[in-house]
Amino acid sequence: MTRNPDATWVLPSEDEWYKAAYYRGGGTNAGYWDYPTQSDTAPTAEGPTGTDLVNGSANYGNVVGHLCDVGAYTAMPSHSAYDTFDQGGNVWEWNETAMYEIYRGLRGGSFDYGYGTLHASNRLDYDFSNQPSLRESNVGFRVAYVPEPGTFCFLVLGGLAVRRRR
Repeated sequence: MTRNPDATWVLPSEDEWYKAAYYRGGGTNAGYWDYPTQSDTAPTAEGPTGTDLVNGSANYGNVVGHLCDVGAYTAMPSHSAYDTFDQGGNVWEWNETAMYEIYRGLRGGSFDYGYGTLHASNRLDYDFSNQPSLRESNVGFRVAYVPEPGTFCFLVLGGLAVRRRR
């Protein structure tokens, strides 16, 4: 499956999803976290708004027993370096990457799974091709916005102009 080059909104690839969830940032600390709450320790399984200000909080381990609204965990650092929320727990999220022929990738764990599914190394694949109308309460998706190429070029040119001026 190839992405439509004119698409504005897309299902992220597995690489895009992974970076949005686990990327630590640039500089001397460049790399990836183990969990999508800017931590190498599992977030605390608790209901919103969350209280763990060190490792973050998330909806997993059936502690809440159902889905929570996106962004309900407001206690820092319950989001990623890219300010994406709820990529650990709540629902497994589809990505557009085909893992094996008809199997699509799922990431992030869900409200009714344990903390191990939130870890960066965990991934799941699933084949819904033989049951296209199947619905699961713990599976969802996230969309990503693709900026226009002109916007990116404008930012690069602006950055070069500022650099040159110095």
